[in-house]
Amino acid sequence: MTTLCQLLQGAAVEFSSKTAVLMKRGYRIEHWSYQYLWEFSERLATYLRGKGLQHGDRLLLWAPNMPEWIGLYFGCLRAGVILVPIDMRSTLDFAVKVKEKTSASYLFVSQINQEQ
Repeated sequence: MTTLCQLLQGAAVEFSSKTAVLMKRGYRIEHWSYQYLWEFSERLATYLRGKGLQHGDRLLLWAPNMPEWIGLYFGCLRAGVILVPIDMRSTLDFAVKVKEKTSASYLFVSQINQEQ
Protein backbone atom coordinates (compact mmCIF):
# COMPACT_ATOMS: atom_id res chain seq x y z
CA MET A 1 0.00 0.00 0.00
CA THR A 2 1.30 3.45 -0.91
CA THR A 3 1.20 6.08 1.84
CA LEU A 4 0.50 9.79 1.38
CA CYS A 5 4.12 10.54 2.28
CA GLN A 6 5.34 8.14 -0.40
CA LEU A 7 3.06 9.84 -2.93
CA LEU A 8 4.44 13.27 -2.01
CA GLN A 9 8.01 11.99 -2.09
CA GLY A 10 7.42 10.53 -5.57
CA ALA A 11 5.89 13.80 -6.75
CA ALA A 12 8.89 15.69 -5.32
CA VAL A 13 11.15 13.56 -7.52
CA GLU A 14 9.01 13.38 -10.65
CA PHE A 15 7.51 16.89 -10.61
CA SER A 16 10.02 18.67 -8.37
CA SER A 17 9.61 22.19 -9.77
CA LYS A 18 5.89 21.92 -10.59
CA THR A 19 3.40 23.81 -8.42
CA ALA A 20 1.92 21.72 -5.61
CA VAL A 21 0.35 24.54 -3.59
CA LEU A 22 -0.93 27.90 -4.77
CA MET A 23 -2.27 30.59 -2.46
CA LYS A 24 -3.01 34.28 -2.66
CA ARG A 25 -1.54 36.31 0.20
CA GLY A 26 -2.53 39.92 0.06
CA TYR A 27 -1.51 41.18 -3.38
CA ARG A 28 0.84 38.33 -4.24
CA ILE A 29 0.39 34.72 -5.23
CA GLU A 30 2.58 32.17 -3.51
CA HIS A 31 3.67 28.99 -5.33
CA TRP A 32 5.11 26.00 -3.52
CA SER A 33 6.74 23.29 -5.61
CA TYR A 34 6.44 19.60 -4.76
CA GLN A 35 10.12 19.61 -3.84
CA TYR A 36 9.71 22.59 -1.53
CA LEU A 37 6.66 21.02 0.14
CA TRP A 38 8.58 17.76 0.67
CA GLU A 39 11.58 19.57 2.18
CA PHE A 40 9.36 21.85 4.30
CA SER A 41 7.52 18.83 5.71
CA GLU A 42 10.86 17.21 6.61
CA ARG A 43 11.98 20.36 8.44
CA LEU A 44 8.72 20.34 10.39
CA ALA A 45 9.01 16.61 11.18
CA THR A 46 12.55 17.22 12.46
CA TYR A 47 11.32 20.19 14.51
CA LEU A 48 8.51 18.13 16.07
CA ARG A 49 10.88 15.30 16.96
CA GLY A 50 13.29 17.87 18.40
CA LYS A 51 10.50 19.18 20.62
CA GLY A 52 10.09 15.69 22.02
CA LEU A 53 6.94 14.65 20.17
CA GLN A 54 6.82 10.93 19.60
CA HIS A 55 4.87 8.51 17.46
CA GLY A 56 1.19 8.72 18.49
CA ASP A 57 1.42 12.12 20.22
CA ARG A 58 -1.23 14.66 19.26
CA LEU A 59 -0.63 18.18 17.98
CA LEU A 60 -3.46 20.72 18.02
CA LEU A 61 -3.53 23.10 15.05
CA TRP A 62 -5.52 26.32 15.52
CA ALA A 63 -4.85 28.46 12.46
CA PRO A 64 -6.40 29.71 9.22
CA ASN A 65 -6.05 27.74 6.01
CA MET A 66 -2.60 28.40 4.56
CA PRO A 67 0.18 26.48 2.77
CA GLU A 68 1.98 25.88 6.07
CA TRP A 69 -1.00 23.75 7.10
CA ILE A 70 -0.22 21.26 4.33
CA GLY A 71 3.45 21.17 5.26
CA LEU A 72 2.55 20.61 8.89
CA TYR A 73 0.14 17.83 7.95
CA PHE A 74 2.86 15.98 6.05
CA GLY A 75 5.42 16.80 8.75
CA CYS A 76 3.13 15.19 11.31
CA LEU A 77 2.66 12.14 9.11
CA ARG A 78 6.42 11.80 8.70
CA ALA A 79 6.98 12.13 12.46
CA GLY A 80 4.10 9.80 13.34
CA VAL A 81 2.27 12.61 15.12
CA ILE A 82 -1.53 12.88 14.98
CA LEU A 83 -2.71 16.29 13.77
CA VAL A 84 -5.86 17.64 15.44
CA PRO A 85 -7.03 20.69 13.44
CA ILE A 86 -9.74 22.96 14.79
CA ASP A 87 -11.57 25.84 13.15
CA MET A 88 -9.60 29.06 13.48
CA ARG A 89 -12.80 30.85 14.51
CA SER A 90 -13.15 28.62 17.56
CA THR A 91 -13.10 30.26 20.98
CA LEU A 92 -10.23 29.83 23.39
CA ASP A 93 -12.52 27.83 25.69
CA PHE A 94 -13.32 25.42 22.87
CA ALA A 95 -9.64 25.05 21.94
CA VAL A 96 -8.79 24.24 25.57
CA LYS A 97 -11.57 21.62 25.71
CA VAL A 98 -10.35 19.98 22.49
CA LYS A 99 -6.78 19.98 23.81
CA GLU A 100 -7.94 18.27 27.01
CA LYS A 101 -10.21 15.74 25.25
CA THR A 102 -7.54 14.75 22.73
CA SER A 103 -4.62 14.88 25.18
CA ALA A 104 -2.73 17.05 22.68
CA SER A 105 0.83 17.54 23.88
CA TYR A 106 1.72 20.38 21.52
CA LEU A 107 -0.07 23.36 20.01
CA PHE A 108 0.45 25.29 16.76
CA VAL A 109 -1.43 28.59 16.91
CA SER A 110 -1.66 31.41 14.37
CA GLN A 111 -0.89 34.96 15.40
CA ILE A 112 -4.58 35.79 14.96
CA ASN A 113 -5.58 33.18 17.55
CA GLN A 114 -2.78 34.13 19.94
CA GLU A 115 -4.46 37.48 20.44
CA GLN A 116 -7.47 35.78 22.08
